[in-house]
Amino acid sequence: MKDDLLFCFCRLGMLSDDTVPHADTILAALAKHLETKLSFAQGERDMIIMRNDVGIRHPTGELETREISLVVYGEPTGFSAMAKTVGYPAAIAARMVLDGKQCLSVSTKHIISTDAPDRDFLAVGNDDTSETMHQL
Repeated sequence: MKDDLLFCFCRLGMLSDDTVPHADTILAALAKHLETKLSFAQGERDMIIMRNDVGIRHPTGELETREISLVVYGEPTGFSAMAKTVGYPAAIAARMVLDGKQCLSVSTKHIISTDAPDRDFLAVGNDDTSETMHQL
């Protein structure tokens, strides 16, 4: 374990004598340093794989588990998978807040149908060619 950690620190240039990038904070300097080491090479892309097991309790008391899986690939000359799955939805939510539309709060502990009359929702879909945005 320690050898793996040491290898990673060396590979990322964390133990080198290179000059530390100038930044306002230590974290910002680390981010600048890692940006040079971890940027995509020409033609590379990222990928996100996510799996969630969701527990469902039916009104009858029966318990059920369902699996939800997601695989998203970044585009070598376009948006990364991270931008599609985090940045883009965050930007949509920010736009909704700025436009005065009601968003679900993090404290919501149940599923609210998208046809609820007192809420505005935006959905992001991917038709394998481009992202689409729909107001429901």
